[in-house]
Amino acid sequence: VSKPEYADEIRSATITIEPKPVSVTWSKTDTLIYNGKEQKPEATAGELLKGDTCEITVEGAQKNYSDTPYTATATGVSNPNYRLPEDASVTTTFTIAKKKIGISWPETEFIYDGTAKLPTATATGLAEGDTCEIEVSGAATDAGTYTAKAEKVSNSNYKLPETVETTYVISKAAPEYTEVPEVKANLVYDGTEQALITAGTTADGILMYKVGDGEWSTEIPAGLNAGDYTVSYKVIGDANHNDSAEGTLNITIAKAKVTVTANNAEKHVNKADPKLYDTIDGIVGMEQLKGISLKREAGEAVGRYAINVTVDSDVNPNYDITTVSGTFTINDHDWSGEWKTVREATETENGKREKSCA
Repeated sequence: VSKPEYADEIRSATITIEPKPVSVTWSKTDTLIYNGKEQKPEATAGELLKGDTCEITVEGAQKNYSDTPYTATATGVSNPNYRLPEDASVTTTFTIAKKKIGISWPETEFIYDGTAKLPTATATGLAEGDTCEIEVSGAATDAGTYTAKAEKVSNSNYKLPETVETTYVISKAAPEYTEVPEVKANLVYDGTEQALITAGTTADGILMYKVGDGEWSTEIPAGLNAGDYTVSYKVIGDANHNDSAEGTLNITIAKAKVTVTANNAEKHVNKADPKLYDTIDGIVGMEQLKGISLKREAGEAVGRYAINVTVDSDVNPNYDITTVSGTFTINDHDWSGEWKTVREATETENGKREKSCA
């Protein structure tokens, strides 16, 4: 209250309220894992008054994994009543760990072809737009069961999982023929064993043959007698090849052609028949035909008669026999010959001459 004896005096003063420094607490400095995006640790403001909030701005975000730590810095606060402290707590180091990939093995079954086989490992769980090749060891060539192992990745932001192996199989291949056995054509019985087929060849195992229901053998099948043969063949596969299916070939050894000709014969009327003979053309070596029968037509009158040939083909299975008939001639008496003096005439006895029919 003013009093008369005092004079009034007004004075002013400037009062400054300084922003309160916050404490900085860092999190996620060692738990970040690569995700294909920029990441940074989080800074939390402490020592705030009751009811206040304050966000801290952090700079220094990074995207990729690095062998050395990154540095993040708190650069500002969202509440003007607060400020960052003026000490080292406004910076921190942080790391981004490699992301663990998944592995897919899309092909683990192969067929032997003489070249090395190895499954391809495909990385799964990659960040969008990323690529990552996986180096795999454990290649093999021969048929069998093997283990392939993922050794390393091409993208430094990723790492292999705990399980890095898979089994894979190289199956035996079907065998192939270098030359397929073929029928021997135009075989004719010749008294010797003849190869029925040409030899087959393969690099994938062993060629086996058999005739009919006989035993399998590596020998080329041969036949002696005329007739029809069935030859089976197959490949017994080696360590890298399966056995083949059986193939069959039908072969014929033709009968040898032979001709039996009755030799011509003759006699005088009323005389006994001579022995009949034949001529054989086409016989193999020193072989002989069996069951040959020669018989002339009946009759004793002067004239010509057929000498017929019959041969039992059942006992000569290797020959195709043709028969040719001969001619048997019965001649009449022939008195055209010369007289012969049997006894000369004497003074007391007559001589004698005679002639015989030819």
